[in-house]
Amino acid sequence: MILVLIIGIAAASVLLVFLLLRAAEQARQDRCYAAALKVIKENSLNDALRNRTKQVKAGRKLMVYLEWRDAAKAGYVFDPDRNVRIGRIPELNEIAIRNGSVSKQHCVLFTYQDRVYLRDLNSRNGTFLKRRFSRRRVLESVPVLTGDRICVGGTEIRVRIFSFELTDM
Repeated sequence: MILVLIIGIAAASVLLVFLLLRAAEQARQDRCYAAALKVIKENSLNDALRNRTKQVKAGRKLMVYLEWRDAAKAGYVFDPDRNVRIGRIPELNEIAIRNGSVSKQHCVLFTYQDRVYLRDLNSRNGTFLKRRFSRRRVLESVPVLTGDRICVGGTEIRVRIFSFELTDM
């Protein structure tokens, strides 16, 4: 009888942990989608202000969320159609990592044929891509997948690629 009770409590504990993890993942996903919507609206507004008549059409839009830990845990959602540079100097890069081992312009993320790619910009210490249990130096443009980690200097940046459902804007 006691064994059944212990098994029941253990099962309930596992279920509770699972539900908490799922709720945290849902909250992270909601933040990504909210940030993506903001980025798309800002890009549309900037295009309109520059008299570009490009209107956002309904459909799916590829977006990227980068997350890393430093003094202030940081995250960044961006449209990969607009290249994103990572480096040490804020004026030259969308993402600035203040670390002496990071080059002024270290690497860039971009899209080509509906895929996200990473390219090193001849950095001094190199850019590395971790995928599952492997780590390799980026010597040419390489495709990036959700779950990959980009290593720039001593900073590891986790990648999440997601589709955003657009409505006519």
